[in-house]
Amino acid sequence: LRVLAVSGYHPTVIGKDWNPLIAAEFNGVISVAKDAPYQDFQQLLDDARANPGTIKFSASSPGTIWHIQSELMRTQTGIDMKFIPYPGSQAGQTAALTGEVTVVHTGLGEQAEMIKNGDLRPLVMFSKSPAEMEGVGTIPAITDYLPELEEFLPLASWIGLAIPAAVPEEAKRIIEDAYLKAVQTEEFKKFVEEERYGVVLGYDLDKSLEVGLEETSKISWLLYDLGIVNRNPEEFGIQRP
Repeated sequence: LRVLAVSGYHPTVIGKDWNPLIAAEFNGVISVAKDAPYQDFQQLLDDARANPGTIKFSASSPGTIWHIQSELMRTQTGIDMKFIPYPGSQAGQTAALTGEVTVVHTGLGEQAEMIKNGDLRPLVMFSKSPAEMEGVGTIPAITDYLPELEEFLPLASWIGLAIPAAVPEEAKRIIEDAYLKAVQTEEFKKFVEEERYGVVLGYDLDKSLEVGLEETSKISWLLYDLGIVNRNPEEFGIQRP
């Protein structure tokens, strides 16, 4: 399954250019290297507030969902850390392991093995719900520390398929039928839930389009309001939610 680009920074638009099939979602986690001084998220918050702009963190490339989450946290809470962009989650996580940055914000599934072997210490999930990881325990929700973020959540990463809108309806339904069978298999559930710590959604074409339009509007305007992009979403027919 390929990553579905629906977050507003992509130059095409859900519904107009693409029909999505949303298969699963994944939440972000904010972690630190094992030798970092922070044992919980409150300690990180306190240091960031006391020393603005000095703590280095990575959150994948600018405009990705993990960077958007980090920018949301910064703008809504006034917490200022020094963002160091890297070309992808793996590079950002490696930077935390080597000491180039102190904090890394990527997907829980992406960090899972490094968390399990003790190289990264998870502080908080960027969600309204905690996460459980065998051998690690409970990773608390960010809303336990920053309840003001609750109105913006959930804000997760999706995987799925994107069908060009111009594809004939009959062909779309054939693809949809095969996709719906695939997302119900035990193999897919194991990959999402056990290996990547995500949630299987398995939305059909109609539900995927509904959710995709809602999220495109929410995230596109969030990016615009945060100043991450300078093109008004209305230029692409995306109305404010």
